[in-house]
Amino acid sequence: MAIANISGNILTDSGVSTSSLVSGSGTTSYVPKFTGTSTIGNSLIWDNGTNVGIGNTNTTYTLDVSGTGRFTGSLNVGGSGHTYLTIDRLAYDYDGVLAFKTTGTSKWLLGQRGVFDNNFYLYSYGTSSNVLTIANSTGAATFSGFIGVGGATANYPITAYISANGTSAAFGGTAYGIRIDNGGSFSSGRSTIYGVDASFYGSYQPLSIEASVLCLQTVTGGNVLIGTTTDTGYKLQANGGIVSKGSSAILYVEARDASTIYGFYAENSTYLYFYNTLGANVTGQFTRATGVYIALSDVNKKKDFENSTIGLNAILGLKTTLYRMKEDE
Repeated sequence: MAIANISGNILTDSGVSTSSLVSGSGTTSYVPKFTGTSTIGNSLIWDNGTNVGIGNTNTTYTLDVSGTGRFTGSLNVGGSGHTYLTIDRLAYDYDGVLAFKTTGTSKWLLGQRGVFDNNFYLYSYGTSSNVLTIANSTGAATFSGFIGVGGATANYPITAYISANGTSAAFGGTAYGIRIDNGGSFSSGRSTIYGVDASFYGSYQPLSIEASVLCLQTVTGGNVLIGTTTDTGYKLQANGGIVSKGSSAILYVEARDASTIYGFYAENSTYLYFYNTLGANVTGQFTRATGVYIALSDVNKKKDFENSTIGLNAILGLKTTLYRMKEDE
């Protein structure tokens, strides 16, 4: 039979090989995969059109993976609302951490470690220790190493630096408990304050201050007490000896009306001098060996001279007395 006015192709079943056909079966919601060269079956991916599970089914998450995962690029977590990255441990003796590696070698762990508690840790493989521990019950943070703040080199348990005024403060160390330096280098003579000795056992190291000029000013009108806790009302109270050394060692005392400043000093091993007006006029001296006091005239100009009624006869009339100290008996 001939058919006129028809053009195109005619499909017949002659010459078709059934060996090239794909066969197999699957389960609803599973993404299929080739299980052979010409057969298909279920893959690990379950997709119900809303959520996707890998290694699990009936998940309520958009993507739910049961097993390990690896990203060779960046992983960005974000959204228009609240965003969470959750690590849910099976129990408190399991790790729930982020592990950081370099070319496959572990360097850091961050999170909750399987050490039978709920604390938060930063673990270093370099030191094989927890360099930071944050207690779950109190939130207290404990560092196992030194801490530097503000760009300071951490040479002490805590070292802080303020670049605006070059001030450094350090707490702890092998020699001192508290160090404050306005030069930033803890060098001698730079207004450095040393505090309590870090290695004390029931006793304290005295406060040591190195500065060219030192001024202690009471902010609230309080007093300074050294070696005592009993305040007797004076600005400076010391329980113990006070030593002034050096070629310029002088003790100044200002008159109550602030009209004159008096003082005394030992210039050498022979005399103890008394003076007024900040050392300008020596008024008297004690001889160390004998205890004799000699009153000296000053350099001020004088007037209204007259004869004294106290002469040599008055001095010769003085009665001398001998005595012994009671402790000599």
